[in-house]
Amino acid sequence: MNDPTSLLAEEIFLALADVSADQRNTAVRERCGDDARLRAEVEALLEALHAPEDGFLDPTTIPALDMNAIDGPLTPGTPLGPFLVLHAIGSGGMGVVYAAQQDRPRRTVAIKVLRRGFRHPEIVRRFEREAEVLGRLQHQGIAQVFAFHPGDRQAPAHLVMELISGPPITEYVQAHGLSIADRVALLAKVCEAMHHAHERGVIHRDLKPANVLVSDDGWPKILDFGIARATGLDVQSAVHTSHGQIIGTLAFMSPEQLRGAVGDVDRRSDVYAIGVLLFRLVTGRMPFDIAGLSLVEAVQRILRSDTPRLRAAGAVVDQSLEEIAARAMARERDARYDSAEAMGSDLRAFLEGRRTRAADVVSAVTADEQLLAIGLASGDISVIEARTGRTLATFERGSSPVVSLRFREDGRIAVEWKDGRSDNLRLPA
Repeated sequence: MNDPTSLLAEEIFLALADVSADQRNTAVRERCGDDARLRAEVEALLEALHAPEDGFLDPTTIPALDMNAIDGPLTPGTPLGPFLVLHAIGSGGMGVVYAAQQDRPRRTVAIKVLRRGFRHPEIVRRFEREAEVLGRLQHQGIAQVFAFHPGDRQAPAHLVMELISGPPITEYVQAHGLSIADRVALLAKVCEAMHHAHERGVIHRDLKPANVLVSDDGWPKILDFGIARATGLDVQSAVHTSHGQIIGTLAFMSPEQLRGAVGDVDRRSDVYAIGVLLFRLVTGRMPFDIAGLSLVEAVQRILRSDTPRLRAAGAVVDQSLEEIAARAMARERDARYDSAEAMGSDLRAFLEGRRTRAADVVSAVTADEQLLAIGLASGDISVIEARTGRTLATFERGSSPVVSLRFREDGRIAVEWKDGRSDNLRLPA
């Protein structure tokens, strides 16, 4: 296919490949209008898709299905080329991921098997081309792609990659109680890995906690590079997922992705997603409150809202980190960092500055460890709820550094500044 109509038909097909059957006719009419030839070509392509509605992607039903069917879930012990399937470890819009054993070299790998509805030849070809590019990415922060099989009569199309057993980055920082500095350090490594990919022409387009796992050695590992790009799907790829999963994905998508401006998606779109990750790791919250909203309402809120601020979400952070997050999440692409490398450089500069100022920061906690008071070099004091990180009070007391903090038995905070002043601050009721 090389004439304009056929190319457009292919583009429409890829955009509608994951749209449910009852919505597909309406979507085709909207996309094709009165162009009968275009509509015929799109419908011919779509007829090749027969995504089952039998719970194929539901991990809880895997043991109950026909284990011998090529298009069904694979039972432990099933050979897949030179690999031996161990167990299913997850599922998504495009297929099921399995842990598998490889003999030469001896290692455990992850294998992503495309589900039946995505095994159209054009999608598989794009998937294969993407796998070839991803296979050349060699970075400690990127899950390596080992092999790709386009599928045949013995095996479905599948991608073999490094198995990362660690938790999502958000769960990792919470489980380990990492400081703000340690969380920022993790994000700087994500920036480094993303720059490596961008320099080789690969844009992720789907960065979110589920795609950034932390390995046993403490390195964040980025997964699923280029999958959305390989199929031409963004918002449409979430159609078969639950509402909560859709909303979770939207929250990390850049404004240009939400507007459907495919031609505007570049490395700055990934920078935006890293900015959202930074916001989430530092504040424990998402930048936009879209829980409970419909898909359309969620998109509109994100596109129409001002860029959120870390401090407004209750984070006690330096102005420099506030500015880094705001720049990364700027609504307009040109206002963001031009590269993940530039953002990572600023994150590392923040860390270095924080280390040099560490001696100027003092803190105190209540006897029951419910409240935390932090005194800054600026002279300001913040009181935080330890469990949630919510800022309860901020006292602005001049430019002399705080040298002593103590919670008194009457609930007040005894403070001393370097210039000799002292005070007993009362928390608001």
